Amino acid sequence: MKRTVSASLALTMTLALLLPALLSAAPQAAPQKTTAPAKVALKAKTPAPPETIHPAFADLREKTAVIVFLAWLWIIVGILVWLLRMKIREADRVHGLKFYPAAKDAPPPPAH
Repeated sequence: MKRTVSASLALTMTLALLLPALLSAAPQAAPQKTTAPAKVALKAKTPAPPETIHPAFADLREKTAVIVFLAWLWIIVGILVWLLRMKIREADRVHGLKFYPAAKDAPPPPAH
């Protein structure tokens, strides 16, 4: 029996590998356009740089809750993939036993 990687598994693994990179990418600020009189005013009084806010968890309990949620999510995805794989194996087994009669108009099965 030939084993192949399913498209859903490949998509899930790609998403799992790329998600941290996508979440850590910060958007870049657009350059500000200033006029000549504003530049003179800026030289006299320079404003404080804008405060950057880094998203983070409020406390350890919140961080643990997010990690537990993600762990359960991936466990459930794994179980669903496993169940789908078992269903496909059972359908292949029943088909191989020729349990259901073939339709009259159906093409012949492929030779293995």
